[in-house]
Amino acid sequence: MTDSIFITSTSHTDGDDNCSLPQTERGLIREFIQALAEEIEAIKKGRGGSIITVYDGSFVRREGPFFVYIFTTESPLIVMDDAPAEVEVGKQKFAGQIISVQGSEVAVGIEHDFGKSIDEARLITNLWYLLEALRKRYEEILNGERILDTRLAQRLFGYIPTVSDSYKGDLNLPPSDCVLNDDQIVAIRKVCGSDVHFIWGPPGTGKTRTIGFLISALLRCNLRVLVVSHTNVATDHAIQSAAELLLDTEDYQSGKLVRYGNIVPDSHLPEMVIPDKIAERLGQNLKRQKDEHQAKLGPIHSTLSSLREVESLLTHQKAAIGSLGELENNLRRCVRDHESAKSHENDLTSQLQEAKTRLVEAQAAGKIKRFFFGLDPAKLQTQVSKIETKIAVVRRSITAGAAKLDDIRVAVDRAQAEVNRYAKES
Repeated sequence: MTDSIFITSTSHTDGDDNCSLPQTERGLIREFIQALAEEIEAIKKGRGGSIITVYDGSFVRREGPFFVYIFTTESPLIVMDDAPAEVEVGKQKFAGQIISVQGSEVAVGIEHDFGKSIDEARLITNLWYLLEALRKRYEEILNGERILDTRLAQRLFGYIPTVSDSYKGDLNLPPSDCVLNDDQIVAIRKVCGSDVHFIWGPPGTGKTRTIGFLISALLRCNLRVLVVSHTNVATDHAIQSAAELLLDTEDYQSGKLVRYGNIVPDSHLPEMVIPDKIAERLGQNLKRQKDEHQAKLGPIHSTLSSLREVESLLTHQKAAIGSLGELENNLRRCVRDHESAKSHENDLTSQLQEAKTRLVEAQAAGKIKRFFFGLDPAKLQTQVSKIETKIAVVRRSITAGAAKLDDIRVAVDRAQAEVNRYAKES
């Protein structure tokens, strides 16, 4: 199997030729957009959604078809209560429902009993994000907001006509001890006169040598040439072939022939195709100026060292003061949240007591009284269960908040001690 080389060249002109897509391509993109839309809609109907990992699930109670667990989240979860969801534990998915969200805790009803706890699970409420993003990209292409240039691919696969001719002018090939045969000359002329052209031959037929002369011919026609291949070895051989032909020319000496990417260690490429070597030779004058300036930097570095120590001390002091301020603000915020949670617990407790009173009244009332006073025991029992679940969530949040307050107070004391230490050192 032989190596493949792809060569493309462009003239030195400013600006891009932004032509519209062919109608056939626009039609294909519209069909793909429609397919994506149908897939997204199918996922939405299947209760797709975002995916977030939740931890430390604790069983709270059984509520209708659901086993209710309270989980901790690492990031905020923005979702409405009673929203449908899927819970993935291990590799199994179960239907569920978001019962409530309180800070970093979420209560989820799952249609499966996992016992007292679930160490880790994935909460799924959106699965169509990437498909939506892909559809948006294609819509932007159709709206002209993005460019998709497929002209070369259209020519390559024969969807649009190509120019296929033989260049009649002077190829201006560089002198060389290597003599090209008639087939190689014909191949170079065909490439120079065509949009797309293939050069094929079994190993040893001189393809690399031909490509070297071809690159030289294109450069001398004032064209930019890009040589790419699926292997670094093939690219190195092509560049080496061209560089050896151009060693005594301005194109080579000025570093216009550049080998980008990974170079094979034993490729033996000429120096002036390697970016670092090009920069080194062309930057000799700059290097001398750099050495002169570096000799003057000694005293400056000594002064800067002392200044940096002072700067470092002031920076750490400023950071410590900022950290202390943030901790104090966080402490005040946590105190407010803690008090708010307690107030919320009191409100829920009052609501629970009222709901239980109405439930007792409903259970004791006759059918006529229930009808006229809107006393539905089943609905009231559901209301009581939901309020009890919310109270459990709030109380857990209060306990966590109290522990967090203690941690923050300890952190505030440490930060204050650090600020005092920097103040003494300054």
